[in-house]
Amino acid sequence: MFVKIPYIKENLCIHCNICVKVCPRKLFTLTPLGVTVKEHKVGCISCSLCEENCPTNAIKLINVS
Repeated sequence: MFVKIPYIKENLCIHCNICVKVCPRKLFTLTPLGVTVKEHKVGCISCSLCEENCPTNAIKLINVS
């Protein structure tokens, strides 16, 4: 069985903070300087809200075994 986890294409991320707001598990955080968003893959429930709401398609859920 595959589990899907978020992968951020940092070159597409515009630091809009939407993923931080929509994640029900609060797995995204801005770095201290607000330079980029970091995802915390442990605890992801593969709901895809981050992927669906990203305005630049910078977030993709990828399969991991």
